[in-house]
Amino acid sequence: EVTEADLDLPPRPQLDDEPLVSSGEEMPMYFTHPQQLLDIFTQLEEGNLFLIQNCQETEQQLEELKQTYRETERKMQKQTQALQDNIEVLKAQIDR
Repeated sequence: EVTEADLDLPPRPQLDDEPLVSSGEEMPMYFTHPQQLLDIFTQLEEGNLFLIQNCQETEQQLEELKQTYRETERKMQKQTQALQDNIEVLKAQIDR
């Protein structure tokens, strides 16, 4: 997460000390150079792209895990069925 300290911004204007009544003066601008705003947007965009990429990689890993789970589950079901069949055969041989 990008914080204000990471962005190298000018200090915030102290608006608490300003009167609430308009004196006709302009309020101090938070951004004093257009490049400051562009830099912030660039950093936020880079951060968002990183998070999107990270999310996509995590989704891919999750899909791989789901596929592995399904394959393992199928194998275990086949093995379970084979063991149950063997039990039935053994029971039948014992009952003879």
